[in-house]
Amino acid sequence: MKRIQKVCILILISSSSCFGQRVKVYHSVNEALSDSTQVKSLDLSESNLIDLPVEILHLKNLEAIDLASNPNLNLKEALHLLSQLNHLKTLGLGHNKLSVIPTNIAALKNLDYLSLEANEFTNIPESIRKLQIKSLYLFANKIETLHLKKGDLLNLSDINLCYNRFTRFPAELSVLPKLKWITIWYNKINLIPPRISHIKNLDSLNMDNNDLSEIPPQFTSLQKLRHLSLDNNHLQSNSMNAVYQIRSLLSLGLDGNDITNISSEIGNLKNLKYFGVSNNPLTNLPVEFSELRKLQILGINNLHDLAWACTFSILKKLPQLRQVGISGMGLKKMPDGFEKLTQVKSFWIKNNSFDSEEWARIRKLLPKAEFDVD
Repeated sequence: MKRIQKVCILILISSSSCFGQRVKVYHSVNEALSDSTQVKSLDLSESNLIDLPVEILHLKNLEAIDLASNPNLNLKEALHLLSQLNHLKTLGLGHNKLSVIPTNIAALKNLDYLSLEANEFTNIPESIRKLQIKSLYLFANKIETLHLKKGDLLNLSDINLCYNRFTRFPAELSVLPKLKWITIWYNKINLIPPRISHIKNLDSLNMDNNDLSEIPPQFTSLQKLRHLSLDNNHLQSNSMNAVYQIRSLLSLGLDGNDITNISSEIGNLKNLKYFGVSNNPLTNLPVEFSELRKLQILGINNLHDLAWACTFSILKKLPQLRQVGISGMGLKKMPDGFEKLTQVKSFWIKNNSFDSEEWARIRKLLPKAEFDVD
């Protein structure tokens, strides 16, 4: 978890650098002082800090600092110092055993990204709700419900609530007017309230690894949603109807559910570029699947009962299809029709039972394709 937080923080600062140049990350204040005017990123995580060195004020151009895993840090005083750095945009406070945030965090006027990963929060701290941050990372806390009101986090566009304690999707997020990206996998969510329809600007929703068995009809109101991932839930064929009405979707992940058939309504998703339905008890694809003319990547791994010959006949009609995952079929011979997928450039095809002779035949069928068998 610590690695995830650090990567997120440092990617943010690197992505803002000119011409894609990698920003150097300094690991102590003393090191940074030797090049003080050039320092943009400072990683002081796991430094046993009690007080943030006052010399940090010499780092006038500092944009990102990670203070994770310093549980004895005098945070109020640290925030006082950081408030004097006018270019600071990214702050990491993960793994610090925090349950409250001092109110003087409000003085960090230019903060864009705040990570509070792996702390003790049971709600979004009151002290940060008036910040102008765009991204909030609350991965691995103890949050069961949210208590938000109009006027909170007015600029927030991205929130991460993974590994918390939700059993109900927090539709209270609808009060955040600019929210576009919600990542909330690995909770225990079994209910999505109708109020989710009020999150009008939602662009990306990841609810992998929850306990969902049904998608409410109000989902159809999310007509700006482009990326939806519902992997590893308990969804069945008849609980997916609302999803097939979201015509804006570019990617749809349904791996690891209980789906036995795909509705003919999937033909509505004409903008879809990625579709994953691996590890389901699926037996066929509807003929309407051939209407997904923009589909580029398809994951149909571990579908042991899929009618492969019919599937290949459908897939050959998808002109943009470039990558297909068909691992774990348990087959000794590739079914007829595979040779028609000439538009596909690469296949994930491991965990099958092909002998060397069959492998040679498969490669001969599509000599220009690449095969990932590792």
